[in-house]
Amino acid sequence: MKPTLRLLLFIILPIVAILFFPPSTLINGLGVILFTLVAFVLLGIMEWRGVAWALMLSIFIQGVNVIIRLMLFVSHAVPSAGQPPDVIFIITSLISIGLSLWLMLRLDHVDVRVTMVR
Repeated sequence: MKPTLRLLLFIILPIVAILFFPPSTLINGLGVILFTLVAFVLLGIMEWRGVAWALMLSIFIQGVNVIIRLMLFVSHAVPSAGQPPDVIFIITSLISIGLSLWLMLRLDHVDVRVTMVR
């Protein structure tokens, strides 16, 4: 597997999938964003080095992200009476769900597992 693809699969895309929220939501949580960036960079480095449990943890986190986004999606897509739905949140959630689902399935492929063998 090429280094650029490994960088995308192990570090960049997981961070994007988890932190893909509307800007108004992200502004309020700068500390959480920094912690998430550091945690996912460290997790990606461990995956790059071939630590098998880091890959399983990454797949698990992407699956949890899909489940949480689906639960949040329902409450924002069908708001209470008289309020419009938050369209930006719905679009970012759908993109994040799709990206996390794709990553979860892609990280479980054989070619990724082969790179994990030292």
